[in-house]
Amino acid sequence: MAFNLPEQVNHLIQKSSHILVVFGVNGNTDSAATELGLSLFLKKCGKRVEVASANYDAPKKLSFLPRAGTVRAGISNTQKSIITLDVTKTGLEDI
Repeated sequence: MAFNLPEQVNHLIQKSSHILVVFGVNGNTDSAATELGLSLFLKKCGKRVEVASANYDAPKKLSFLPRAGTVRAGISNTQKSIITLDVTKTGLEDI
């Protein structure tokens, strides 16, 4: 039986030990906050997590968020797997 999308994502997360979460170079405050929230969730699941965005400069308005100062301004190593989710046209209830 084939996995549906949430099951596929869960399977990939479960079998991964080190996860890289990225958001676009033109990412806004919502993107950064969402990725930080995702990183906290993954960390609570026992995963080693890094968050990165090209040329990232943390806005002061996000400084209250846990891990806000840990976002890397680039990626130096090639990763084995990358999961990209485009949720621009997807409602929260569908994720």
